[in-house]
Amino acid sequence: MDRITKSYMNDFCNSHGVEGEEYLKYEHFINYIIIEQYSYERFSFEDLNIGDKGTVGIDGFAILINGIFVDSKENLLDVLQSHKEPEAQVVFIQTKTSQKFDIKDIGNFGWAVTDFISENPTIKWSNEVLEKIDLFGTLIENSSQLKSKPTCHLFFATTAKKVDDPLRESKKNSILADISNENVFQENIEFEFLGASEVQRNYKKIGKKYKAKFNFPNKVILPAVGDKIPKSYLGTIPAKTLVDIISDGNGEIISEIFYDNVRDYQGGNKVNTEISTTLKSENKSMFFAMNNGVTIISEEIHDSRDSVEIEGYQIINGCQTSNVIFENRDELTDEVFVPIRLISTSDETVMSKIIRATNRQTEVKEQDLIAFTDFQKSLEDYYLSVEHPHKLYYERRAKQFNKSNIEKKRIVDKNIQIKAFTSFFHERPDMATRYFGTLFNQFEDQLFKKDHSYSAYYMVSYLLFIIDESIRKGYVDRKYRKVKYFILMMIKYELRELLSIESEPKVNAKKFDSTYCNKVLLKAYKHEDLYVIINNIARKIDTLDFDINDRDIGKSKNFKESCLDIYSLN
Repeated sequence: MDRITKSYMNDFCNSHGVEGEEYLKYEHFINYIIIEQYSYERFSFEDLNIGDKGTVGIDGFAILINGIFVDSKENLLDVLQSHKEPEAQVVFIQTKTSQKFDIKDIGNFGWAVTDFISENPTIKWSNEVLEKIDLFGTLIENSSQLKSKPTCHLFFATTAKKVDDPLRESKKNSILADISNENVFQENIEFEFLGASEVQRNYKKIGKKYKAKFNFPNKVILPAVGDKIPKSYLGTIPAKTLVDIISDGNGEIISEIFYDNVRDYQGGNKVNTEISTTLKSENKSMFFAMNNGVTIISEEIHDSRDSVEIEGYQIINGCQTSNVIFENRDELTDEVFVPIRLISTSDETVMSKIIRATNRQTEVKEQDLIAFTDFQKSLEDYYLSVEHPHKLYYERRAKQFNKSNIEKKRIVDKNIQIKAFTSFFHERPDMATRYFGTLFNQFEDQLFKKDHSYSAYYMVSYLLFIIDESIRKGYVDRKYRKVKYFILMMIKYELRELLSIESEPKVNAKKFDSTYCNKVLLKAYKHEDLYVIINNIARKIDTLDFDINDRDIGKSKNFKESCLDIYSLN
């Protein structure tokens, strides 16, 4: 491995707390940089790896639906039900540390993928892979809910220098033909080979702000609103220009620039069908007069006569219009214009008000705007205020810390926060496999309340962090990752004995911080002490009549009740 690639890999490993042999580090590294470009939320790179224990041909696997990484059948079904005509992407990854593209290894990769997606796999797969095959099968069984067949993306990564090789291309085409014959994916199956230069380039892209420069002569300059909105414009741009703004160099739409869940494209509903019909009709030149247009918020706007450059931008209204225009990009002519509102602001309160106001035509759920609530802002500030050399950081907005130097293993997003809180305080670790939106709806009246102690949220996140650390560092077997939220629930009862208390104060009690949370954190900050507790819990789990490797263990209510029975609570 060359020194530059190795330095990038080590940077990733240090930030994410990855340990182990070099080949395994490189697998995690490659899996992460590939899936990062498809996911608009934070995800666990450890959930991508299926290449352990001698798995043939495939090291990484992921299913993403509308940019959401799904890792369980419950999660997948929740996401499908929460989105109208969503799009699915299936990704397979094979990683080699060798400095060559070995034809035999490439062939094994293709053979493994073809068997994986077949109706009757013949390879003797590990239990871990069989779970993923089952997950893929669930996606295919529910493909009628998708906008179209899933797309398929294959990546074969090495540390070599990529050069043209007719034999490699021939093998690639043969593999693509075999996969296509299964008839479960769209026709344009992607198969990309990554050498050292491509790996380095992909890693450097992570966290970069999106930029766009375009001509904008037909604009009206609107009055500034102090420092809150220093610049804003109203006007029209060619629809072709909008396509350039919302797509990357590969002709793919950039999902990250559409604000959080407000970005969800609602497919062929009545309004979108009408937009599409207009773009294909003789009246397409009147499009600007028949459509409400697009609202773009940008951190920075640099204008020069008839052109503007935007940096760190998001489309916060007009997701449907943008997607329909992108789908009909081949129908566009120079006479098709789109109304556009361009606003410069970094003030999140202003941004929240604009999002709510401009999205009144379509329902915006509270969970979509949760990042902009006062509680969430205060919770982020609380995390930042903690004085500890190894503190955690709360990520309100998706990937907001991607370009920071913060160790990524110390970042807690709203998804992890809710799972940790409900597992510990509401004893529902069996729901941790569910989609964020489902969890939020279930516990909305019991989460993020203004009288809740911020320290309660930080405390459960830190306990979960220590559980993850104990598994990463090998103090506890990796198999317990499946039940880490159950372990978090059980820690509560182990702590009762250690702290000589009968129960925990309510999270809205004034004495919560001083009499409970501070004591728990003092214990948690001594990692080795908590490792011992976690190990003891693992031993107790081993005494239960359950197979820890069972694919459904993470959602089992019976398993949860048995865990509680250990403490004579049922």
